[in-house]
Amino acid sequence: MDTFSGVTSSHVFPRLFTFPTVVIFPPLVLSLIYRFALWALTPRALPGIPHYPVRPFGDIGRIIKHVKETGFRTTWFNVVSKELGPIAQVMLGPWNKSIVLSDIQEIEDILLRRAKEFDRSDDMVNRFHGFLPHGQIALKTDAEFKVHRRFLTPAMTQKYLSAMTPGMSWNARELYRFWDSKRGYLNNEAFDPTNDFELSITDTLSELTFGQSFGLIAEQRTYAGEKAAELKAKGVKIAPADIVGPSSELHESNNMLLKYAGLTINSLTPRLTHFLHSIRPSYRHAKSYVWKFLESKITEARVKAQTASVEDANCVVDLIAGLEKQDGLKDVKMPMEEFTDELFTYMIGGTETTAVALRWVVKLLAAHPDVQRRLHDELISAGIPSALDEDAPLTTFADVSSDKTPYLEAIANEVLRFCKLANITTREALCDTVILGHPIPKGTTVFFTITGTSFSETHRAKEIHASLDPVRSKTSIRRFRYWGDDAEKFVPERWIDAEGKFDGRAGPNLAFSTGPRGCYGQKLAMLDLKLYLAILGATFFLDKIPKSLDGWDINEGLTLSPKQSYVVLKRWSEVA
Repeated sequence: MDTFSGVTSSHVFPRLFTFPTVVIFPPLVLSLIYRFALWALTPRALPGIPHYPVRPFGDIGRIIKHVKETGFRTTWFNVVSKELGPIAQVMLGPWNKSIVLSDIQEIEDILLRRAKEFDRSDDMVNRFHGFLPHGQIALKTDAEFKVHRRFLTPAMTQKYLSAMTPGMSWNARELYRFWDSKRGYLNNEAFDPTNDFELSITDTLSELTFGQSFGLIAEQRTYAGEKAAELKAKGVKIAPADIVGPSSELHESNNMLLKYAGLTINSLTPRLTHFLHSIRPSYRHAKSYVWKFLESKITEARVKAQTASVEDANCVVDLIAGLEKQDGLKDVKMPMEEFTDELFTYMIGGTETTAVALRWVVKLLAAHPDVQRRLHDELISAGIPSALDEDAPLTTFADVSSDKTPYLEAIANEVLRFCKLANITTREALCDTVILGHPIPKGTTVFFTITGTSFSETHRAKEIHASLDPVRSKTSIRRFRYWGDDAEKFVPERWIDAEGKFDGRAGPNLAFSTGPRGCYGQKLAMLDLKLYLAILGATFFLDKIPKSLDGWDINEGLTLSPKQSYVVLKRWSEVA
């Protein structure tokens, strides 16, 4: 028999398994384990920063509830700002430290002047990395990012965009000429322009990216004409869906990828969501098809660059391939996987943003006929012709400058302010730092409500924000004034000063973010938006939409888009 210190095991163990021990001990152990688990899964709040009551898993339950009730993830951060103030903390899991900042002055200061303290967050990287691992949007500000910027920056200069403007104008003109035919086929009934905008912007960006339009609108125009003639001959009334032709496989593949990207970006578990999408045959086929197309275009451009000068480049792919041959960059050739990711980002990022913005444009203009009339008067005075004028010159870069057409500029900015295409952007603290007097540990994620401030920063908030002046950083400067109490209304006039000039500092609006990690393509997006808006305003009056087709609910994908967007078109000569 085994012994320990002279005591036999038979004398010890029977005592451990007495009735009270068997009954009390297991529940006690389970209770301790449960309490420890609750303790371990409950976040620790940063001292002094407002937050919701702390509970296990933090605010995950609140976000899930908000998504179930509204269908949106990013709008929750605006709710946090309204309920907890200009700086608040949210707990997105047991060990997560996150701040929500809605003070526009401090947001701009961090994004613009404190890049050494803050960089692109892991949260943002996780949302795009699976989809575009080498696109700028998924990169920290590292060596790879800096090389990409060196190659792509020339494509956003005024000189380059000015040279590209005629092609962009031509594509916008072709769209509206198609619409003039379409309204005839439909007897001036309402139709949804979503597909047309996507196709036309894709034509524009394919010309900018590859030097040649895909001709998607031309294909639709031919199909619609043939189908309308066929149905008319049969005496059948034509419905909008009857004259929508099939799209190319490339366009359908792009749309498939954008759909999956939107689902991933707005997921609470983006890496897992991307993985589940990436194993689907439809996703794998779409990405393979698009990436093979991009690789073929890159290969062609690199062959061309062997004998051509970069000065002759008339598209982005030729520009980058040409820059690879220049002395300053010839040893920094962009690998194929990086080149393809950046080309796709350039082409598709602009398509999504501009096409959705234009859907908001037609919706808002139809609801504000007085705005349309004032815009039309300005465009006529500036010499911007209707798309239906066959002999008119193409609209130029100078035509849509804020100096020549300030009300056009005001409408474009007001559309972006009002529709809030992107609600938030994020950064991560690279070191222990301070925001509005509060210590912020290294690794903290900061969510900036960049578009929510377009509504919250009114005169009523002036006193609150002024009270924060003593705790602001030394570099913090307020460049914007405050909006009036009509901030929740669509009023382009708010951007026009007493002299009739466009005033970019009329109030806060960071639709494209700002600073070294702001939206790389914002100049292109604004130019595209203004060109399409200008030619539309010179060509058509957008009539009132039937109530059943004029809902104001929105969808959340890569951007916030209207669920319903319809147009009823009249030529200006038909307007009383």
